[in-house]
Amino acid sequence: MMPRSPLPPLLALCGDPGGGAALAPVLRLLRRQGEDATILAYRQSAMLLPRQGLPCEILPDQPLSPEAIAQRLGNHRLLLTATSVNGTDHEKYFIAAARARGIPSLALLDFPSTYRARFADERDHLTFLPDAVAVMDRHTRNEMIAAGFPRGVPRMTGQPAFDHLAALRLGFTAERRRSARQRLGAREGEILVLFVSQPLREMFGEAWGFSQEEVLSDLLDALAQVAPERSGGVLLAIRPHPRENPEAFDGVGAGIPGLRVVVDRHADGLESVLAADWVGGMNSVLLMEACLLGRPVVSLQPGLRLPDPLPSNRAGASLVITQREEIAPVVRACLTDALFLSRLRRRAEGLQVNSNAALRVVRLLRALWRLRSTGTGLRPLRA
Repeated sequence: MMPRSPLPPLLALCGDPGGGAALAPVLRLLRRQGEDATILAYRQSAMLLPRQGLPCEILPDQPLSPEAIAQRLGNHRLLLTATSVNGTDHEKYFIAAARARGIPSLALLDFPSTYRARFADERDHLTFLPDAVAVMDRHTRNEMIAAGFPRGVPRMTGQPAFDHLAALRLGFTAERRRSARQRLGAREGEILVLFVSQPLREMFGEAWGFSQEEVLSDLLDALAQVAPERSGGVLLAIRPHPRENPEAFDGVGAGIPGLRVVVDRHADGLESVLAADWVGGMNSVLLMEACLLGRPVVSLQPGLRLPDPLPSNRAGASLVITQREEIAPVVRACLTDALFLSRLRRRAEGLQVNSNAALRVVRLLRALWRLRSTGTGLRPLRA
């Protein structure tokens, strides 16, 4: 086997938490392969990456001048970014600066939604398009092409943040599950429901047709109908999104007989997923991860107006509810019908993940550099 050619000086950048989580396995793999990447991070990624042993320079959460971007690009000859939709969107402007200097760029898409917003300017022109976008599956690639992206840009690699889930699922012993339930305060015989929140209203207004507050209220109403009937009681653990303030959930659900509510502030959301008897939420990537971990998942999206972005719903691995009147019967079944919950679990366990996505992203990165350095161009590269 011929020795692998080293990559040129590489600059990596991420901001939103999902992007940071997807980029981290790629950066760790590059490090194991002996490649040295300069890492820039902002917002939630600036906290996430150091926890995973990836030191980074923290960028301000405000626009950078062209001079500041050029200074940080420096002598780097390859750009790897996540994608963000947060109003600052540093990734966009580094991609544009890299293109202006002839530097190949690869963006990693962590979730199949808001495609154009991640790369478009205020006129919805794809001004900030990199040479390639690594996407999780064929469905995402086809959706991006239908949304106006050039066919050669989206390349299927899988989602690197999912690479470790199969091993985590196998290694999560009964003792670890008991410990995780105790950490959340679950009592013996209590059903533990995990609600995964998202700041949908703050990010998208009324575009989805529902807000996180409305969905949580619907869930609480449904739990209130059933919880008093259970001798063991119900514990609802609310897991805030990294962009949400956990204190905003203090006092939620107080006074409902048979129901206790806690706010899950633990750093590792996957342990909470594995501790739960079932997981509810809207369309967070954590619901997809819950399915890959074999947990029963209910996606609550009453009044959904946009295409459903959750891959596990499309695959039938999670149960999606789009009518408000259906929420209470499904919640009742999840709490009282062991056979119904078992069927949901089997649906989730049937979902398979493509492993080694980080390796495929690194191979794509190397292919982009090889094509650029040999002068053959980028378009011949296939997914």
